[in-house]
Amino acid sequence: MYRKYEKTFRVVSPQIRVQGKFNLSHDEQRQLLRGKVEITEKMDGANVGIVRGKGDKWTLQKRRGLAEEGVHQQYSFFWNWARYNQEKILAIPEKWIVYGELCWAQHNIFYDELPSYFLVFDIWDGKHYLDTPPKLAWANRWGFETVPLLYSGKIETEELDSFMNIKSEYASESIAEGIVIKNYKQQLRGKLVRPEFMKELDEDDHWVKHSIRKNQLKGGLDWYD
Repeated sequence: MYRKYEKTFRVVSPQIRVQGKFNLSHDEQRQLLRGKVEITEKMDGANVGIVRGKGDKWTLQKRRGLAEEGVHQQYSFFWNWARYNQEKILAIPEKWIVYGELCWAQHNIFYDELPSYFLVFDIWDGKHYLDTPPKLAWANRWGFETVPLLYSGKIETEELDSFMNIKSEYASESIAEGIVIKNYKQQLRGKLVRPEFMKELDEDDHWVKHSIRKNQLKGGLDWYD
């Protein structure tokens, strides 16, 4: 089973107003910001997922299909990581997909304080994405790390820019790439990205052309964490 994680379109803020086909419409952005939202740090990694099948079956996916071993070093690492963590993976209910950011290989930002190379950002239960409280509770129970949660509550468009100069929680010397805003009641999301990262984000897999530099886990952790 494979289910693509839908593309996250950009929101427009007073300071960051980029035009293009990858923007939410005005009405979509209004709907996104209606009511409670969660804001997380946008991590600079590879979009992947753990797909739970029936019985003891499971597999791994990437943005455009299954994550086959040998296609790229980072996906070979992902398989090794997953095999080591198979006990946790088998705790995932059947037909769920746990989507996450694979941060083993550096793309633009160098992360040197990661709690894990796989960071959960969404969980699909077969019908919809889990809201933040049950998602975090489940991840904490089974030992899955998550992307940094920065804010939960109501917010206005003009307040979004205050998140554009925050330090990345997992990189000691870098500002965060941007933020992801999610409204689980509406099942909507959008992203706000610092301008210097926008061109690269519009060119999928642009980083594959470069030599691999591995990100680092924070002190005391091993590769399989």
